[in-house]
Amino acid sequence: MTTSLSVRINKETKEMLEQLSGKLRASMTVVLQDAVKEFHRKKFWEDVNRAFDEMRSNPEAGMDYDNEARLFDAAVADGLDGPGDQEK
Repeated sequence: MTTSLSVRINKETKEMLEQLSGKLRASMTVVLQDAVKEFHRKKFWEDVNRAFDEMRSNPEAGMDYDNEARLFDAAVADGLDGPGDQEK
């Protein structure tokens, strides 16, 4: 189910939205949905990277992370077949 919502945008943004809509041959609604999803994804990864940088700035936390990562590396090298490793 979709919800209808009116949002005010300035003239420049409206013109860019119309241009993208025409170029992509998609409705302005679809273009706007895609733009919001992409912006959300971008902000998510910015937050992840910022948190990782903060963690790395703490030497103890960085060592804890590296030690835990080594445990996963060992698990990957356990010789067991994963779901994608099975012969057909």
